[in-house]
Amino acid sequence: MLVRYPSGVVVPALGISLSAREFSDTHAWFVFVTRGLYSFEFKIALPSNHGVHLIRPTDDHFVVFDELLRRDPNYQMRTLAAGEFRYLFASNRREGISLWLYEFKSISMFALTLPPSCPDDLKSRIAAIEWPAPPGRNA
Repeated sequence: MLVRYPSGVVVPALGISLSAREFSDTHAWFVFVTRGLYSFEFKIALPSNHGVHLIRPTDDHFVVFDELLRRDPNYQMRTLAAGEFRYLFASNRREGISLWLYEFKSISMFALTLPPSCPDDLKSRIAAIEWPAPPGRNA
């Protein structure tokens, strides 16, 4: 199969095509996982007014988020299902921000949680690079 990267480069690669419904459901699943793991790790539900923002690995900013997460001296890593699913996370609970990296098989995804009090300039920067919620879905 030929896969087109966001840069426009087309290369032979393994890929799958998702319908609009599958694409929407995948986005919703990552938001669901983020909210669930936030509750599990911090023993408190992510407030409903906090946004979950997804960054796909095809984005050039993915490497920056990876470095930010791994440089945090307090980041945590969990491995589940005999190593098939792994996640890393760090948070600034005082600011209400958390960063999550999910890895399973060859799939990776970043999630960022932001409070409504987050500065507008940060929100707009994230909005410019995030995988936006499909129409009809709210993060």
